[in-house]
Amino acid sequence: MHCKFQDSTEQDRQILQIGQHTHTHIFYPFAIETAGTWHEMAIELTQEIGRRITTITEDTRETTFLFHY
Repeated sequence: MHCKFQDSTEQDRQILQIGQHTHTHIFYPFAIETAGTWHEMAIELTQEIGRRITTITEDTRETTFLFHY
């Protein structure tokens, strides 16, 4: 897996933030590269992942969370 961070401080902050949720959440990172716009297939994939998570968690905000960058 390759992650892009501006500097090591940002990377450390992200790791700490994710680490706080390891007792209550399972973290599976996925990435979609864009050139500024989202291809229809990328949108559909993200929406499907969001629907599946919503089915389990019953939290209708899940898809919205996936589109945050």
